[in-house]
Amino acid sequence: FFLDEIAWRTEKIRLEEANTRRFLKSRPRKLPYEDARRWVQANLGPDTEEEFNDLVENGNLRTPYIPKRPEEWYTQSGSWISWHHFLRVSVFDEEKKRKNETEKEDGDDSSSSPLPPDVGVFD
Repeated sequence: FFLDEIAWRTEKIRLEEANTRRFLKSRPRKLPYEDARRWVQANLGPDTEEEFNDLVENGNLRTPYIPKRPEEWYTQSGSWISWHHFLRVSVFDEEKKRKNETEKEDGDDSSSSPLPPDVGVFD
């Protein structure tokens, strides 16, 4: 009985130490660049790097998934473009533009729609 207890405790300690080493080696999990941009623009809306840094310093960036220093984080992954792009170039406008370009490439001509362009689906 006594040896079983020692073996169990030894294995528990070994597993705890292995888990601690794994945890300390792992990088924090952050959102990909485009998702982080979307989140920052939708939830914080800073216009400049200085405004973003003020929000971070004041504790208003309350998610662990957005890096507090996005330029450094996303430069390491090769996805950083610029502060202007990260904060100001609207993700939603880009998606709309991309959708329109795709429709043009596919030959989808929205001018053939029976509804005038200013009439929405829910009007």
